[in-house]
Amino acid sequence: MLGILGFVSVFVAVVLGLLIVYANNFLINRRKKEFGIYMTLGMGRRQISKIILLETIFVGIISLAAGLIIGIFASQFMSILVAKLFEADMSEFHFVFSKDACIKTCIYFAVMYLAVMIFNTMTISRYKLINLLNATKKNEKVKMKNPFLAVLVFIFGCSILGFAYWEVTGNVNSMQTAEKLLPPILMGIVGTVLIFWSLSGFIITVIQKMKNIYFKDTSMFVLRQINNKINTMVASMSVICLMLFMTISILSSSLALRNTMQRELIEMTPVDLNLYKTANLPESYTRYGIKHTTTEAQREDSKHPIYETLINNELDMNVLKDIVEIEVYATNDLTWENFFRRQFL
Repeated sequence: MLGILGFVSVFVAVVLGLLIVYANNFLINRRKKEFGIYMTLGMGRRQISKIILLETIFVGIISLAAGLIIGIFASQFMSILVAKLFEADMSEFHFVFSKDACIKTCIYFAVMYLAVMIFNTMTISRYKLINLLNATKKNEKVKMKNPFLAVLVFIFGCSILGFAYWEVTGNVNSMQTAEKLLPPILMGIVGTVLIFWSLSGFIITVIQKMKNIYFKDTSMFVLRQINNKINTMVASMSVICLMLFMTISILSSSLALRNTMQRELIEMTPVDLNLYKTANLPESYTRYGIKHTTTEAQREDSKHPIYETLINNELDMNVLKDIVEIEVYATNDLTWENFFRRQFL
């Protein structure tokens, strides 16, 4: 479980990193005209990049501090929920602070915001003043205009996505460790992104060539509105699907793990207490290569049933219910070799 949670934490960090970059890109696009006005007033790209850098640092520090405080206390309630889900003993529950989890969170967060800062600096440095002032009036360029290539990418995306789902559903016996689960998850991520990426360019190109539909009523206006943010929509839909996949997978895996553990607990522990004793002890015997010598009291007690032994040791038998005593016989004359030889020869 700890190994799986380790891979899940990395997956969550990657998805959240994409979400942060997407949200930051959205805000930068909304502020392009603002940056253009700054440049008109005499600011250079370096000064604007410095402003964005300081804003990102302050927002990152505040977000990290607030997230850690909320996460530390919220994790205690999550621990209680998980413990109740798995019917764990809560008598010794206490406040827990994971230093390793805190360090890992800070590292992930620093990497995310470092990528955001680099992305912001590159975005501002490559735009001209005229582009910043007219950014809201320009449509995003469709990155895939060749319908044939779009169909090939779509088929390839569906193929690896279908193979990934087959691996985790139809080939269950091979999915026994977290290392074997990682490749299908990565294939599912790549397949999802390729499907949305190929469909976006393919559908728009096909509809534009269908004149009866493209020039009918407000179809052209609606298509242009979609085309305006086509790349942003592809990124957002991909991230949303990955977040839904993560949520559904973690929830279903947790419930399945809980049911499995409870079922195995019932099967492996059919009784609350197991006691055993050796009957008719000799004066000495060898077990696992170790020689044991018995006392007179032990040899005498071994002649009586275990029920009498419990009574002789002043155990209150009223607290025990449904007592079953099973006698097991052992002999050195019957070995596994003799048994299998009689069965198969």
